[in-house]
Amino acid sequence: MKKVLLIAALTVGLAGCETLNSVTKSIDDTFASVNDAMGGAPIADTPAQICAEIRSNKARATNKYMGKTIETTGRLTSIEQNLVAKSMSSFNSDVWGSAKQFDVRVTNGQTEFLTLITKRPTQLDAFNLGDSVTIKGRIESVDGGNKGCRIELASDPKLTKN
Repeated sequence: MKKVLLIAALTVGLAGCETLNSVTKSIDDTFASVNDAMGGAPIADTPAQICAEIRSNKARATNKYMGKTIETTGRLTSIEQNLVAKSMSSFNSDVWGSAKQFDVRVTNGQTEFLTLITKRPTQLDAFNLGDSVTIKGRIESVDGGNKGCRIELASDPKLTKN
């Protein structure tokens, strides 16, 4: 009798986990579309224009572009496991999440876009380095130098293969 109850409890528990995973994915998808909507339409400025603004006056560029949504096409130049997430995930998974978090870089001319993929990292399985991709996300910071610029986007931007 105890074995039957234990098996029944485990079966119900596993079914509950699958339902919970399904609900969590649904909530993530809903928030992703809300975040896209809240970011507004992508700005019209090109990466080259943003880069010129950064070189001209970084403070003005930061004030002008931070929090704005950008959408651009470029080449996927890097997909690397995030080292902080990798080293800290076993320490405290509630805070750092899974070790399966990836730093992604997309280059458009002299402008490099950096972001972190934390949700559903298996979506990256469809991409290869060098692929032409479109990236759409909210700008978190801008930085520049003589040879190029770097624009960091909020985690989990929309990334599509062209």
